[in-house]
Amino acid sequence: MKNLLSKGKVKKTGTSSASGCGLSRRKFLFYSGTALTSGTVLLQIPGVLQAKEAHIATYPQKLIAKMSELKLDQPVIFNYPDDGASSTSILVKMGQKAGGGVGKQRDVVAFNTICTHQGG
Repeated sequence: MKNLLSKGKVKKTGTSSASGCGLSRRKFLFYSGTALTSGTVLLQIPGVLQAKEAHIATYPQKLIAKMSELKLDQPVIFNYPDDGASSTSILVKMGQKAGGGVGKQRDVVAFNTICTHQGG
């Protein structure tokens, strides 16, 4: 190897270790200590170490309309769960089966107008 270096056939990579991995002992110890300290600090935050029980929200039932009163593709606007500005929703009879639909044909769905992904 010494002869090859002197003739310029093998170039040094600039790493301080013989294996050529690019990570010195000093850097390894520094990064290991940093990772260990970070993990220890994160585990001290309340709620990180133990699992939390899921809380299921419940809302009161509210009569919006009778199924017999709903007309195809005619939305019914209502507020739920309260009368606040951000609780405006629509109820629609679609005429074909819909995901999360209710009724005999599973074609009645409701959507919140603020976040339409919250609904059927």
